[in-house]
Formats: sequence, structure tokens, C-alpha cells
Amino acid sequence: MSRWFVVMIAFLLWIRAADPIDLAAAASAAYGRGDYPTAAAAYEQIAAQGGEGGTLRYNLATVYRQMGDMGRAILNYRRAFRWLPRDVDVLAGLAVARSQRVDVMGDEQGFAVGIADIFASVVTPEETLWLIWGMVDLIVLAVFLMRFKGNWRRGLRRLQAVSFGVGVLLAAALCLSGWFDSQRPVGVVIEEQVISYSGPGTDYLELYDLHAGAELRSIVHERGWVRFELPDGREGWLPESAIEDV
Repeated sequence: MSRWFVVMIAFLLWIRAADPIDLAAAASAAYGRGDYPTAAAAYEQIAAQGGEGGTLRYNLATVYRQMGDMGRAILNYRRAFRWLPRDVDVLAGLAVARSQRVDVMGDEQGFAVGIADIFASVVTPEETLWLIWGMVDLIVLAVFLMRFKGNWRRGLRRLQAVSFGVGVLLAAALCLSGWFDSQRPVGVVIEEQVISYSGPGTDYLELYDLHAGAELRSIVHERGWVRFELPDGREGWLPESAIEDV
């Protein structure tokens, strides 16, 4: 048994019981000395223990990008993006990873999907709920103030109308985004190269190859296969093992 194998087994046994703070320190130290596989294993263990957040996913994405694993890099940048949609470092890292993948993806997509994606790139679902609650508060405040006589009552009616309209738009956008996330979730190809087929199996017609980092939306799962749609509208089937949902 090689020395390297023994060391890796010992490390994996240690991280299974290690504290997340210790794991984070170990991951940071491993990254600093260029030991990217060890850093990735430590960050993945933090996630497996229930640790989540934009910073963790950003760090994990950066490690995978340094390893040349564009599939898992883009996957984790997209996961970080859900937590930190306006973070400059996340956006820059995602752009760099996308520029290094093999498949050049178009940006054509349906109107509804486009609206949902734009909305998700501006605010998080939690922020949207707070904004909706703020619109409700403004409506209630306007109703209360209208009980008093004054020239501002017309302005209060306008405030009510605007708050109601904004609240409805926010709620509709949140529902639309949530529907696509549940019914057509975003996925990323994590295999280095995989063949897409016209149906759920290798007996069907081969269509085209996809490479690590290709982003798509899953439509249907059937017998270990996924029917997908690319941003440019192309569809096909891939094994479930080749894709991981954001």
C-alpha cells in the first residue's frame, strides 16, 4: 500500500469528524500551498455536514477552477450566485469559468425564462419577501394616514396604487422564478465529455457532445436519464450522473 494512499485515507477519516471551523482552516491552508484536491475535499465535507452559504460555494468553485474542473467550478459559482447575486467576485469568477469551457452557449431563451433569470440575478427570494412585506406596510400606513384630513390624501392614494402594483409584480416574479426552479431546474454538466441522445438510452440516435460546464434546464427524468433544454433551444437526453442541479 503506497504512502500517498495511507495519507489520503487518514485525511478523509479525519475530516469526517472534524469541526467545520477546523475544516475551513485546513481548506484555506491547503489552497495556500497549492494542494487543491485536499482543499476541495475539506470544503465538500463542510457542505456535507450542512454548512452552506455563498462564501463556501465561492471558495469551492475557485478551487475547482484552479484544478481545471470547469463543470464543478461553474456549478458552485452558480450556487454561490443564488446566495450572492450581486457579488462582484462571484460574477467575475463565473465569467472566467464560462470563458474556459469547451461549449459556447447561446443566450437565446423564452420570455418567461428570461424574466425569471433576470429577476434571480437582482435579488434573492428572501430579499423579495422582505420587499413585498415592505409594500404591504406602505399600503397599511397609507390607509391609516387617510383617516386624517389633509391635502396629502391624493398622494396617499397614489402611494397605495404604486405599492400594490409593485407588490403584485414582485410576487408574480417570485412565483415564476420558483416555478422554473422546481419544474425546470438549472443543471450543469460535470462529466468531461458526454454524448446526448434523442431518447432516454444509448439505443437512441446520438445527437451531439456536451462538455463540462454546459448549463441547461432539466425537463423530465426517466429511468436514470434526463431530458434537457439548452439556452439556445436545443434538446436531448443525458444520463442523470452527467448532470448536477444548481
